[in-house]
Amino acid sequence: MKLSDYFDRIYIVFLPERIERIKSMEDQIRRLNLNMEKVIWFPGLRFTEAAGFPKASVRGCVMSQYTILNQALEDGLEKVLILQEDCNLSRYFLKNQEAILQELSVTEWDFAYLGHGQNLKKASTYFVKADPKDKIMLTHCCAYHRRVIPRLVQLIAEGAERSPGDPRGGPMYFDAFMNFFRSHNPEVLTVMASPSLAWQLASASSLNPNPLERYQFLAPIFKLRRLIKNTLLSLK
Repeated sequence: MKLSDYFDRIYIVFLPERIERIKSMEDQIRRLNLNMEKVIWFPGLRFTEAAGFPKASVRGCVMSQYTILNQALEDGLEKVLILQEDCNLSRYFLKNQEAILQELSVTEWDFAYLGHGQNLKKASTYFVKADPKDKIMLTHCCAYHRRVIPRLVQLIAEGAERSPGDPRGGPMYFDAFMNFFRSHNPEVLTVMASPSLAWQLASASSLNPNPLERYQFLAPIFKLRRLIKNTLLSLK
């Protein structure tokens, strides 16, 4: 079983100028031998105004996810996987892909975090259930079930129109929207891979850029640092 066998559609959110990230994702797609009819490259939305969100780039990220999830609803899809362009599936996943997806296929879930920022050790199963109050970091490799997508997109649509900090949910980062939704809907079933099956390629961030990267003389240092980090992560 491959990712494209289990999921109805796989979306990849990307920015055209992120050449290094795109190349990495293209290489992974070839290795995974995915059914390309199910893979959609989605150009990330851009805004010049933050409109209440922490940054204009955060607004673009959130509304990209919102647009994709709405499209999935309109197309009648049941299970969708959304990847960010900097997502890198681990060697552990590549080695155990069949068993991992087989377990997921017999597991009841509404959100499935194949990749995340939690420090989870290897468990007796590939996935563990998350507590509704858990603050799960990162959504670079996350799956969504049709059962909960309508309520999630409604929260985002309404939250985008509210003021920041509104107790009903105002503009925020996408992973914060996810955590807010889960904490206010404790019946929603969330599973996380244990350990995480995907890591993020170390590269310049458009959401939270390092101000020091404006200085060209520091570029070689950042490049070397990212190369070392990516090399170490690729061994997982």
